[in-house]
Amino acid sequence: MVDKVIKITTPTDPYDPAWQVWNAQNPGVYKSVGAAAATEGGEDESGEEKPVTKPGKRSDRETSTPTDAARLAALETELASARQSADEAKRAAEDAAARLAAFDGVDPVEAKRLLKEKQEAELAAAEARGEFDRVKAAMVEAHQVELSAKDSAISTLQGQLTSLQAQIDELTVGRSFSDSAFIRDELVLTPAKTRTLYGAHFEIEGGALVGYDKPKGASDRTPLVDARGNKLGFEDALRRLIDADPDKERLLKSKLAAGAGSGTQEKAPAPTKQVELHGMSRIAAALSKQKSK
Repeated sequence: MVDKVIKITTPTDPYDPAWQVWNAQNPGVYKSVGAAAATEGGEDESGEEKPVTKPGKRSDRETSTPTDAARLAALETELASARQSADEAKRAAEDAAARLAAFDGVDPVEAKRLLKEKQEAELAAAEARGEFDRVKAAMVEAHQVELSAKDSAISTLQGQLTSLQAQIDELTVGRSFSDSAFIRDELVLTPAKTRTLYGAHFEIEGGALVGYDKPKGASDRTPLVDARGNKLGFEDALRRLIDADPDKERLLKSKLAAGAGSGTQEKAPAPTKQVELHGMSRIAAALSKQKSK
């Protein structure tokens, strides 16, 4: 049913404020957006006016302003993005839980062992493929770690060895000099002074004390041996060293005994023969003795 016929010339844009004023003044007229609005209710090709039917109830989007529509669209976009982010976070959490569940009951030690075997297998495979540079770098790095550990262990052991060697020298070489009968009976030097002069000629080899003709560090050192080639004991080796010393005579004690015509013992003066005095001679001797007092 046609209520009334009007001719719409302006405005045609429902978002135009002028159109909104016009629409408020003509509440019974329905006007759609776009080119259809320009045709509907206007003139046809013959110039006749077309009737306009009453529209149904318009939606909120149609009655909203352009600013409200833009805000609504932005909110819908933001809401969709938030929903998408929430879905992605939920899927990531589910994936993480699934990966964690896959390690349930796994022994960490066994896992490390398997990982090491895998790395070794990868190195072997890389070497087989000809990736020598990467393999070489990995080998050098591992070797440097091993060398550092060995250097530290060697330094510690060397310190312990030096301390033990000093103790061994004191219990062997030092004791030999201290207990030497040759030094005590035949040398003018004390055991400590003798060790200072000849201690470097002796070393412990195979648990035995061995004497050398030259001190430690000298070139062409030779062990001191007897006629059969057996190594000399401490006393004989020390005697051999003293005999070869240019200052031998000053190091050995004198073997000449005092007395027995040696000329070292002073002769006692011969007793003075007492002459018996008589008379005036006796008186003169007495006076002379008294004056000397």
